[in-house]
Amino acid sequence: MKNAMTVVILSVLLAAVGITTFIVLNELTAVTLSMHGYIALGLGIGFTLILGCA
Repeated sequence: MKNAMTVVILSVLLAAVGITTFIVLNELTAVTLSMHGYIALGLGIGFTLILGCA
């Protein structure tokens, strides 16, 4: 039960970081990120999470 709660809390924090990153990147007008950039960013976050859990 304790491990499940930890996973839920960390997942919520990861989602919050992802949403914050998306908002900040949209607010910066000097930085343009294409759809490929967002896909690469998401894959990088995902693989980093997998490596961190392993």
